[in-house]
This record gives sequence, C-alpha cells and structure tokens, in this order.
Amino acid sequence: MKPLLSGLLAVALCTAAQAADLTTSIKTIRAVGPEGQGNAAAAKAWQTLSKAEASALPQILTAMDGANPLAANWLRVFGHLGFPGL
Repeated sequence: MKPLLSGLLAVALCTAAQAADLTTSIKTIRAVGPEGQGNAAAAKAWQTLSKAEASALPQILTAMDGANPLAANWLRVFGHLGFPGL
C-alpha cells in the first residue's frame, strides 16, 4: 500500500510542477517587449512549453488574449509548431 501511495503522491507533485512551469513560461512570454526585450527569457520559456502535453494547448492559446502583438506571435508560433502531430 505504501508504494502505491508514494507513486500517486509523486505523480501529483510532478503534475503540479508542470502546471507551475507552464504558467511561469506563459507569463515570461507575455512579458516580451520591443527591441528584443525579454527574448532570451522567452526562448527558454518556449523550450519549456515545447515539452508540454497537448492538453495544455488551450491554456497556451488562451494566453494570447490581451497579449501584446510580440508575445502573441510567440504563442501563435507555438500553437503551429509546438504540436506537429495535431
């Protein structure tokens, strides 16, 4: 019984960490500004998003709402390239 509970706890913690990474990455990309402001951080965040499950796509695309045009482009490209199997 203990191994099962430990396994379930590990899965729950990993899922929570992935959700936090996703949210942080989206915020980082939404902070991109003109003249390359935030591009280095956004590139790292994009790498994190590229590892997301397909179920994260709606959250990623929803993040385009209210985003500045540069950030929206980062997220839009991810929607096209991030999940080539879709």
